[in-house]
Amino acid sequence: MRPGSGKIQRAVLAAFEAETDNAFTSQELIERAYPGLGRIEKKHRVAMSRAAKKLCMPETGLAWLRGGGLGGRLVFFNRYNVLSYATGRLKADPRNDYQSNDPRCTGGCTEVELRKEISPGGRCHRHVVPGGVWWRQVRLWTAQRDGEAEAAQQLEAELDGEGAALKAGQVTMSERAARVG
Repeated sequence: MRPGSGKIQRAVLAAFEAETDNAFTSQELIERAYPGLGRIEKKHRVAMSRAAKKLCMPETGLAWLRGGGLGGRLVFFNRYNVLSYATGRLKADPRNDYQSNDPRCTGGCTEVELRKEISPGGRCHRHVVPGGVWWRQVRLWTAQRDGEAEAAQQLEAELDGEGAALKAGQVTMSERAARVG
């Protein structure tokens, strides 16, 4: 283990303990691990990526997504919490242009705006309610963790079937949305 990586991992775990329903970009975790850091350098990003990825395993519940767009930011989330997963998906989506609540960033979507998307009435709310596609993905991971093989197989087949139908053009996005919620 590299010097200081234990400190970084403790900061990552503390962030998820403090905000169980949230997901965090590498930058947000760096700001928590290195309070008062003026400028984030490559060494900080590399140290955070290594330390946080080592924590990503079924036992901790942590996982990561690579965001689209320039730079492909990393977004860490709790795979057993549907709101954390949803927030992670939205932060990783380049169409949202998520910029965090950092006052140095201009433009783009803030965390408050992303939270509105998964709240009742929001564009993605249907995905997080029971039966929604993100809810079922989290339920699949939970079933796999808990050894519920039959439930996991059924959920996996459902999710795979929907993905295949979308790729084949058999189900339009509006039809899928109507089925989900």
